[in-house]
Amino acid sequence: MQFKASGKIIFLRFEHGEDLFLELERVLNSEQVSSAVVLSGIGMLSDFEIGYMNMEKGEYEKTFYEEPHELLSLCGNVSLKDGKPFAHLHATVAGKDHIGKGGHLFRATVCNTLEMVIERLEGMKLIRNKYLNVD
Repeated sequence: MQFKASGKIIFLRFEHGEDLFLELERVLNSEQVSSAVVLSGIGMLSDFEIGYMNMEKGEYEKTFYEEPHELLSLCGNVSLKDGKPFAHLHATVAGKDHIGKGGHLFRATVCNTLEMVIERLEGMKLIRNKYLNVD
């Protein structure tokens, strides 16, 4: 993992085999980021789980993919949950068939590389309980 912070922007480059959420959490803690927007993310993922919220059941329908997929888009935010930085991410991916699929990203391993840009939010705090609150 490599990252560089300049002003409100943090650029991150993840390496093959890294746990996306663990490495992101490490950087968020290191840079003391409690509220931010994930502006973009591209690269590849493997061993990842995405979900769709089934509103009738009130729970996510999750699908796990072991094989590598191109990460076409990654967006989301960082908020405080139980006093710690929490990344809420959504991803759009495509496999060898070039067909896109996406949803809430629960876990992921970086395949090859992944590049991400985060912007810190100043003058406000994002706090997550069940839903996101802005303070």
